[in-house]
Amino acid sequence: MSSRKNIESVEMMRGIAAMMVAYFHIARGNHDFLDKSSIFFRAGAWGWAGVEIFFVISGFIIMYAMFHGGYTLSRVHKFLAKRLIRLEPPYIVSIAVVLVLMYVSTLMPTYRGKPFNPDWWNVLGHLGYVNAFTGEKWLQDVYWSLAIEFEFYLGLALLFPLLINKNKWISWLAMSALLAMSFIPTEGTH
Repeated sequence: MSSRKNIESVEMMRGIAAMMVAYFHIARGNHDFLDKSSIFFRAGAWGWAGVEIFFVISGFIIMYAMFHGGYTLSRVHKFLAKRLIRLEPPYIVSIAVVLVLMYVSTLMPTYRGKPFNPDWWNVLGHLGYVNAFTGEKWLQDVYWSLAIEFEFYLGLALLFPLLINKNKWISWLAMSALLAMSFIPTEGTH
C-alpha cells in the first residue's frame, strides 16, 4: 500500500468528520428544528466526535510531515510561522465578519438585545488565543478549537524532537510522560 493511498484514506476520514460536525449542528443547533424523540435528533448527539476525529487527524498529519521533513528544534520558528500563516488569516477574517454581523444585527427593527458595544480587550485577546487562558468568552464558541490546535502545535514543536530521539530511553520517557498526562484529571470539557 503506497503512502499516497494512506493519505487519501485520511482525507476520507476528514470528510466523514466534517459531515459529523455539520450533522451535529443541523440536528442540534436549532432546538425547534427536529422532534427530540426522532432518531435524527438523537443520532446528531454523536456529531461532537467529528471534532475529536479532526484533532487526531491533525496530530497524525503534522507528525507525519515533521518526521518525513526531518524536523529539528532549530526549525521551530519556521514550523510555527507555517502554522500561524495557515490559521491566522481566516481566523482574523472570521472575527471581523462576526463583529460586522453583531453590529448589523443591532440595526434590525426586531432586535431586542443589548446595543453593539464589544469588549475590545476581549477581541484583542482572540488574536493570541489568550481567551483560552483567561476564561474570557469567545466571540464564537467554535474558536476554542483553534486555541487547542495552536496549543498542540506549540507543544509538538517542543516535544517532537524528544519523541524521535535516537536515544530510545529519551524517546520512551517522553512517550511515557505524554501517556501519563492523559490520566491527569481536568476541570471540565468543552
